Amino acid sequence: MKHLILSLMAIAFTFSAQAEERTWPNDATLVTLSEQATRKVTQDRLNATLRIEAKGVSPRSVQDDVNTKMKKALGMAKMKKTIDVTTGNYNVYSREERNKDGKVIRTRWHASHSIILDSKDSATLLDLSGNIQELGFVMNGLNFYLSEEKSAKISEELLLEALDRLKSKAEAIGKTLGKDDVHLSQVNTTGYMPPRPQPMYKQHRGMEMMAMAADMAAPVAEGGDDTVRVTVSATAVLMD
Repeated sequence: MKHLILSLMAIAFTFSAQAEERTWPNDATLVTLSEQATRKVTQDRLNATLRIEAKGVSPRSVQDDVNTKMKKALGMAKMKKTIDVTTGNYNVYSREERNKDGKVIRTRWHASHSIILDSKDSATLLDLSGNIQELGFVMNGLNFYLSEEKSAKISEELLLEALDRLKSKAEAIGKTLGKDDVHLSQVNTTGYMPPRPQPMYKQHRGMEMMAMAADMAAPVAEGGDDTVRVTVSATAVLMD
């Protein structure tokens, strides 16, 4: 899975602010420049959303079924110290079944609840997901992604790289024009941080997708790369 990630940074540099306060000579040459630094980074976190559903003739019975299985799943998840665990939407609703004359013959109740697992320890998370599926949970989403911490660290490194390239470009232009005094003004970066996977909440009419086999194999997943890109723009002031 590949994503194009533009870095999220709106950085006010001290030297930039100071430069804007200066009055440049009339013979100064102003050149608008931009530079990019890019790096492919391996996704370092795995996120899984699993959903339990129940249906029956009374709201009490379906909620009791869902609550019991969710309690077991949470107990299993909390034993794994490397896994972050939260719960998602809890839904209860009814659906009327009618005969050919349109008369209600029975009311069916449905309940569902989700558990969300997140970790850098993908092997443990996948194994845990398989165990939770054996309780009757359905895998609702399984995604690798780039953590905010790693993305911020890489973006910081790329920022310095892009600034260095920008400075070298400005100096090269100044040398060509015979101007040795080079300054950078109005330095800015733009973009956004990679979003975390959002859990998917979807209702199913039947229970056919439920993973009920006790010997069910654990899910598998393979992470990909995100492309982190930092773009820096500035005004180069060239003077004799």
